[in-house]
Amino acid sequence: MEALFRPIRFGPVEVPNRIALAPMGLGFETPDETWPERYFPFIEERCRGETGLIITHFTNATSLATAPLVGSYDDRFLDTHRRLAEVVHRYQSKIFLQIAAMGGKGGDAAPSAIASPNYYGTVPRELTVAEIRRIIQDFARAAGRARRAGCDGVELHGGHTYLVGAFMSPHTNRRQDDYGGDFERRMRF
Repeated sequence: MEALFRPIRFGPVEVPNRIALAPMGLGFETPDETWPERYFPFIEERCRGETGLIITHFTNATSLATAPLVGSYDDRFLDTHRRLAEVVHRYQSKIFLQIAAMGGKGGDAAPSAIASPNYYGTVPRELTVAEIRRIIQDFARAAGRARRAGCDGVELHGGHTYLVGAFMSPHTNRRQDDYGGDFERRMRF
């Protein structure tokens, strides 16, 4: 148990202990894609309880392949992320902003236009190479926004067959270009 309360480093970030709040959706979405008011006291309570690291739930890193959740794809979200980081830092906790894109799971565009049980019965549109390159840049910009807002890091969400995971999987990525085919090309995204 003593290790639980020792600091741990992630690159240049020192987290005060090894207690982390894993990302989880709480159903607190707002139409304007900002952090809802009731999310702030929820996070503050976790920090007050000495949680060392807060990892937010899914934020949309791109306006392509998106869902009605919190956004990180535009500068208009900086203030709401900054406010959340300030709440977390008030308690000496650290915050990582989770960045992601729904992709085919949200009924939108995906690596390949295929039917998959992972896509809840819809067949998504296949992303063009130009769109893929834009989304990659969108993720980089979302990470930059997290930094500018005062977040201590980002978590790139690659699970649950969301867009990043869909590119990695040979089941959902049937492309034969630079972003599909063998393992190395599927991982390129």
